[in-house]
Order: sequence, then structure tokens, then C-alpha cells
Amino acid sequence: MNTKYKINKNTNLKLEFFKVSKLVILAVVFLFNTACNDEECEFDEREIALTPGVISCAPVSVLNLSTGVDVEGNVIEAAYGAQDPFWRILNNPPNITSGVNLPCSDPILDSFSGLGYVVSLDDGGVDSWVDLEGASAIAPFDLGPDGDTYNCDVPFSLPITNLIKVPYVFERSFCMSSDASVDFSLTYTGTQEVSLKLIDNVTNSVLDTSPAFGSMGVFQTWLVSGLSLTAGSYSVRAELIKNSRTGRLGFSVLGDITIANGDLALTNNLEGCCDNNVISVLAISESDCDRSFNSREDTVASWKINLFNSLGEDISSGATDINGNFFFSGLADGTYTIEVRAGAAYAEPLITETVTVLNNEVKIVEFYNCQL
Repeated sequence: MNTKYKINKNTNLKLEFFKVSKLVILAVVFLFNTACNDEECEFDEREIALTPGVISCAPVSVLNLSTGVDVEGNVIEAAYGAQDPFWRILNNPPNITSGVNLPCSDPILDSFSGLGYVVSLDDGGVDSWVDLEGASAIAPFDLGPDGDTYNCDVPFSLPITNLIKVPYVFERSFCMSSDASVDFSLTYTGTQEVSLKLIDNVTNSVLDTSPAFGSMGVFQTWLVSGLSLTAGSYSVRAELIKNSRTGRLGFSVLGDITIANGDLALTNNLEGCCDNNVISVLAISESDCDRSFNSREDTVASWKINLFNSLGEDISSGATDINGNFFFSGLADGTYTIEVRAGAAYAEPLITETVTVLNNEVKIVEFYNCQL
């Protein structure tokens, strides 16, 4: 076949949560080692202060949406392997070696896990201003405490003549347990361009958009007041663009979302408090038919796409965007079939793939199709 189906980089938020956070039992914490197997498990016991409502679905009136903070609101120290328990990544754009346009072989790419890595850019260099006080910067790869660089590039969005790169899309999910009016003030910045959106996960619709971040060294503030939200599943999404081939990559967000009248209606979404499984689709139009993004003629594609539930009912539809992506978000646990209609100009005009999602995970599905 000339088409490549690839399901990869699954992110199960509930399981990843237990890798990076602490489970409180009678004020004694057992840190679960997910590397344990059927023969052996190891546990560490540590005493910590219990913060009510933080790691359960109990509603609160204020949620910290900052990057690089743990479940108790403490800033996570940047280190190799340190991850943000809340901010996850919805896509993984093809990485190429700029100039020759071959797949990039930088080993840092292997660290992609679907959760944001906590990095430090505060070394007195040109990017030190990215580290906001009260938050840590995060990146899609494990760049470590010094914000390592890597020499990969990403493709251009459509149309490629605009010379705008495909962004990494991060998501910070939360739930509304009841209808309420919310306020939030988020300060954000990045090594390159970053912008934020508030998303209704069930409809995948954009409810509000931040000012875009267009020049390094400038902090942007996104203010929203009195926005009415119904009970359900929501996310703040951050689009981080890597405009240069070399250099460091990261962004930071600082701030809270607050129920305007003080009611208890907000919850984190680490324990499945509301449905937000995501099927992330990437569409690639190929000219050389080698099932790899590696030539100047290969591009992201805009194709029609439908999603069917296990009963065969068409529950969502749309088209992949200028970045070749479409996100089916807010999904309940279950098995779904993706139908991609590329059209008569491709070797396979109609493609289908069946995917099962559980426990608020992200599954990235890549479709490669050869131009006729």
C-alpha cells in the first residue's frame, strides 16, 4: 500500500500521573514505580502535607494552570526526565534535517513521550527571560536543566508560501462540574512564537484566543472575565512554533482560572474527572511514496475526515487544518473508526483506521498517502 497508518506515542494521563505525582494515603505517600513488573514492585514512603481536592475530582474554586508545577502547586525543578503532570502534547510534527530535507536523526527526538518536559532556560543566556517566576518552562523533548538545543526542523503549514512552521500543540485539560462563570489571567512567553486558546473538548470549538506572541523578550497577558462555561470538559491549548532549525525550544505559562462567584466547580482532569480521550490525526501528502516525510515535495495535507463510534454512527467530521492535524477530543473510552477522504488525486482516495482509547489518553495516528 502507498499509505502508512501509524499509531504512536500514546499518552495515558491517568497512568502518567502516577509516574510523576504522589498518592496520598493516610498522610503517608507511596510513590508507585511504574517500572515494576509481575515479579517485583518497589515503593518509597514519604510524608507530605495533604492538599485537599488537588489529586481527586473534588471541585475547587481556583485551579493553577501554570506550566511546570506539580499537583501541590510547587514549581518543578528542571532536570533530565522531569515532566509536567498536567500539560500534554497532542501532536508530533515530522522532524527533518533542514537543507537536505531528510528525516532528522537527532537522538533527542526519541524522548518524546506525550507529556511536556520541564526545562530551564535561566542560565543568563538569550532565553533566560522565558522562565517565569512561579512556573517552569516546558518543551516537547527532554532538553534538561540547561535547555539543550537540537538541530531539527519541522515542515511548513499550508500554504507553504506563507513560510509558517507547523506548531507543537500542548494541552492543559480541566473539568467544570457545574455551570459557572469563570475568570482567568495568564501570562505567557516562549523562546519563539506561542499562542493560547480555550477549547471546548467535546465540540473541539475555540471559545477564546490569546494575543499571539510574536517577538522574543515580550510577555503577553491573556485576560478573560465573566466567561460562561457549562458543565463539561475543557482545555487550554498552547501552540509553540519552532521557527528556526537550531536553538532552544520552550514556553511558560503563569496563572489561574477562577470561578467568578467563588463556587466549587473546577477540577483537574488527571483521574478521569471528565472525558477527554484524544485521537490526533496527521495527514501527509507524499510525492516519493516511501512513507516518510523526507523530500521537498512532501507536505502536510488538508483532507476531509470523519469519526465513527463502535455502532458505526458518524459522530464527528471536519478537515485536517493548515498543519495537517485534526483533533477528535473529549472522547469517552471506546473504539472508534477514522475515515479519511483524500480524494481522486491520491493513490488511496478513502482510508480507514480503527483506534481504541482509554483513560483519557492521546493517540497520534499518521496517514501517509501518495500523490498520483
